[in-house]
Amino acid sequence: MLQTSRSAFFRTASVIAALSTALLLAACGGGGGNTTSGATPSPTPSTSSDTAPPSNVSMAYNEVAVSIRQLGSNTTTLTANTPYVTVTVCAPGGSPCQSIPDVLVDTGSQGLRLFSAALNSTQLSALPQITNGSSTLAACAQFASGYAWGSMRQAIVQI
Repeated sequence: MLQTSRSAFFRTASVIAALSTALLLAACGGGGGNTTSGATPSPTPSTSSDTAPPSNVSMAYNEVAVSIRQLGSNTTTLTANTPYVTVTVCAPGGSPCQSIPDVLVDTGSQGLRLFSAALNSTQLSALPQITNGSSTLAACAQFASGYAWGSMRQAIVQI
């Protein structure tokens, strides 16, 4: 009889402890600390569409300014919350060089993929095609939205 009473007591205590914990967690709200009383705050207007850090911020050698924004209205794909950087592409030997803005940062890919139209004709002709014997190499990469196919060129790339 004593064993049954003790078991019932611990079962009841466990239920009470679980309910108390649930009530305490529910009382926290989880609302993110919003203290307004029903009024929706107006968004602060932005003076720039770029979220790059201010120019007075010094960065380490392995850091780069990233902009996260929606590209122009003429794009047909959703690009919100997508990180972009500017890369500098140089021919082997270091010259000529060209900076390419708004290059998508894709952490799931390897290498740098640029449309040839992103380079001016001088820069494009200065980048030698990679060959295997007498054949030029090309690459095909498959993505969720399609695929990319093009020649492989040698370049010095600085992010």
